Amino acid sequence: MVVPTKIKQLHAKQVAQYESDGILLLQHHFSADEIHVLSRAVQGELVGKSADDETAVRESGTHVVRSVYASHVAGQPVFKTLVALPKLAAIAAEILKDDVYVHQFKINMKAGYEGGVWPWHQDSAYWCTEDLMPTDNAVNFFIYLDTVDEFNGAPMFVPGSRAIPLKTTLVESKQRVPGGDAQEIEEDVSGFVATNLKYEISKADLSVAVAQHGLVLGRGKPGDVWLMHPSTYHASPANMSPFDRRVIIVSYNAVSNAPPSQGCRPWYLSSTDFTPVRVSTERTDILPTDIEPVADIEADMQSGTALLPPPVANGTASTGCAQTEEER
Repeated sequence: MVVPTKIKQLHAKQVAQYESDGILLLQHHFSADEIHVLSRAVQGELVGKSADDETAVRESGTHVVRSVYASHVAGQPVFKTLVALPKLAAIAAEILKDDVYVHQFKINMKAGYEGGVWPWHQDSAYWCTEDLMPTDNAVNFFIYLDTVDEFNGAPMFVPGSRAIPLKTTLVESKQRVPGGDAQEIEEDVSGFVATNLKYEISKADLSVAVAQHGLVLGRGKPGDVWLMHPSTYHASPANMSPFDRRVIIVSYNAVSNAPPSQGCRPWYLSSTDFTPVRVSTERTDILPTDIEPVADIEADMQSGTALLPPPVANGTASTGCAQTEEER
């Protein structure tokens, strides 16, 4: 394995909790200094994106950035360092019992007052149906750059829902009607990144799951990290507060679970590079020197070149995804 065997990041009880609930909170996982560097890097990502960059997705009908994808490949160098840190990659390898690669890297902005909803869904519906992953043996890391609470759109999870069979809980959104060729392509992508998702959890299925398992609100402070299984039911409401809610999401897949062929989605949503992450044995943290100089944000905003949001005041669809043995 690429991961040194001596690196072990979680206690047995934490692994058991994740396996049972499909979620796990790691408090203070990143220091304040690391979060400062990552926050500056996110600013650099926004300034560096052109208006037609496909990896920068906007909130519907606005110029406000909703998400930025694949920054570990084509963005600030610190993000490439981030995905190889033991505090992420080694934990992923431990949980998945295999070498790992980055299936998807996403920065969810959830801008204050303008950040839209993410409907109830399971990531594995997209990863297995569209990206052709053989199983849901993958894991998400939600890295909080801001305080995340009930006011600014904290994610909601249904603990234990990872074990619910996928094909009985997914419905295809009926609000997406394809148009012409160009419009159809745009709408197909929007079904994976916008407020109307292609595969959503129905109200009936959600009600049954919540009655059985309950709900967890994913509150957290800057530096906290939530682990989430891709089959866990989750959603987040619109951010109606004036406070941003920036979250970096790194999604690792087991190398042995790589798709046998290319799926339907573009490279920035579903990586086609299955090279195992080489977990750093020398670096355990993000350092101040990892950030490159960032252009003057205010100047770029005034010139109209920045993609930053305006400053603020202070049913059933069958899938091809097989669940892992312990979930059956």
